Amino acid sequence: MQTTASKKFRPNGLMVFTILILLGLGGGAGFFRYKSAQVAEEMRDSSLEFPTTAEGRLKAWMEIGASQIHRRLEIARFSEQQPWLVIHVLDDGNGPQRVFGVDLSDLETDLCRIEGMDVVMQLPAATVLTTEALTGSRVERIPVLSVAPEDPQQLALDKLAWLVGGLGSALQRDIEGARLRVCVGENCGIAEETVTPAAGGAESS
Repeated sequence: MQTTASKKFRPNGLMVFTILILLGLGGGAGFFRYKSAQVAEEMRDSSLEFPTTAEGRLKAWMEIGASQIHRRLEIARFSEQQPWLVIHVLDDGNGPQRVFGVDLSDLETDLCRIEGMDVVMQLPAATVLTTEALTGSRVERIPVLSVAPEDPQQLALDKLAWLVGGLGSALQRDIEGARLRVCVGENCGIAEETVTPAAGGAESS
């Protein structure tokens, strides 16, 4: 049965399963358990309708890719009580130390949008999150700087692009001309596996 051009594209369960395999997104076991019942049910009655245009495939990628991005950001949060992507701690001797990063407390499930052939992941600009000392199992992984970096927004952008770089590279490989663009405030960059987060631009204390 044909659909009109104005009808919103919604892939069926079999198609979603196929997209995961063909686009190499590598969803976790929990996700497959969640989807397995739907896929099994819909495979009985559904035919495979895989989009052939680049634009159609990009819409299909968003059905799974956006949720994968959201999940990676959730995992990257410092803690449940401190739902931030911490970039570094600045302890320069001028007052209390400052914890710098991106606030992910209001992480929306629809944080991605399509612009042309780009999937755009939009997050707020990095800022000082707290002046209180961090505690917990992840604190040893956070760089402590004695000198403020020249471009802290770029550091945040590099870290986020690195976090979703695998998804960005998979998107480029499988859909010609498509890119995953990460924006932190007004700073934007392309996410791919070659991007590595900067060391901080200053010596650690």
